[in-house]
Amino acid sequence: MGENVGAKMHDGQVHSCRVTAARCLCKSAPMDADQEAARRFVKEIMRVTGWTATRLAKEAGIYHTTISRFIHNEGVRHTLSTRTLSKIRAAASRVIAPDQLDTLWLISQRQPTTLSGN
Repeated sequence: MGENVGAKMHDGQVHSCRVTAARCLCKSAPMDADQEAARRFVKEIMRVTGWTATRLAKEAGIYHTTISRFIHNEGVRHTLSTRTLSKIRAAASRVIAPDQLDTLWLISQRQPTTLSGN
């Protein structure tokens, strides 16, 4: 079965969850900052290139569902691997200048801000 753990840090965040087979089954796992940043980065690449998720996946040599599920379903509990992000970046570098890709990456790492009514 799974090991119940309380306040265990296993992915950079503190969760109260059940860990089974090296996978966290958090009851209410919030989207972490890395996941948000990866999603923003992929969406920006798609915006700049004009590519769909399917086209980006084809260019990167990965399954289209890897990208489409990740960017369209905010309920997913995973983030893209470093290897997958590297493939996406390599595909995009064929049409986006390296300095522009670096800028997109840096921008995606920033926390989004919201405007308050004050």
